[in-house]
Formats: sequence, structure tokens, C-alpha cells
Amino acid sequence: FPDVPTLGRLLRDADARVRANAAWSLGFAVPERAAEAEQALAIALRDREAPVVGNAAVSFGRLTRARPENAAKALCGALLRDGRASVREQALRGLGLAHARCEGGYPAQLLATDPRARVRRAAAELLLRSSPQPAERRLLWRCQESDTHAAVAEACAGTARPDRFETEA
Repeated sequence: FPDVPTLGRLLRDADARVRANAAWSLGFAVPERAAEAEQALAIALRDREAPVVGNAAVSFGRLTRARPENAAKALCGALLRDGRASVREQALRGLGLAHARCEGGYPAQLLATDPRARVRRAAAELLLRSSPQPAERRLLWRCQESDTHAAVAEACAGTARPDRFETEA
């Protein structure tokens, strides 16, 4: 299991690749160190480099499975509005791992309007995981019928891919 204090220090490294790898590794912290790892990741969510922020978002979601409200608080705001598609996508993926929902329906808005297919696909998968409301189901139906990207339309039509942890046993 990862050494959380060491990884926390590596999040301050000058090399963005080191910080990104540390952020990813923190997502595998043992439950006894999860709160400490969450604090370190909260700082990494404000990093200037997209790979660091994206890895931190996914790791944050992985760590907060038992506390989806923490994931929603950290990932539903500025990260979903970030100008970098990879950050928006990874924030959605982190929310999916935590089984968290955002108030205000912003993931649905991303599905309807984001110019990047990978963001729309992540939004569709998140909505499918979170028991979509009637308006979200209508949006998913429209998406499967009219999205110009086949992978997005397929995601809107089907069930979300299961978590890796749900398929291992």
C-alpha cells in the first residue's frame, strides 16, 4: 500500500509527471490513511497541470466511495467548468467512482453541450450510474439518437461500464 506521507511530499515535486503519479497512487491509500490522502489530494486538485488534477480527481473519487458527499463537494464545482477537457472528464470519472451526484444538474449540461466527446461520454456514464431522473433519461435518449460521436451515443444507450472493483471477486 502507498506511503501517504511520502506521496504527499511528492505532490510538491517540480516535475508534473512525479506529481501526477503521486496523485494517482494516493487513490490506493489504506482506509486508515484515507483522510490524510484526501487532504493531500484536495491540494493536488488545484495544481496547474491537467494530468495532476485529473489523476487527483479520479483518486479522490476512489477514496471517497464511503463518503460520496465529499467527492461531490470537491469535484462538482470548478473542475467541471475547467477549460481543459481532460480535467472535466476525470472529475466526472471521480464522481462516478464515488457514486456521487452533483446538485444543479451540471453533468447533464455537460452531456448536452460539451464540445469534447470524451467529456460527454463520461457525463453519460455518470448519469447512468446515478439512477437518472426523468429529464436526465430524456437527455440520454436524445443523446443516443443524435450524438454525432458513436462512442457517446453508445454510452447513452447502454449501461455504464462497471467499476473495476465491482467486477473483481
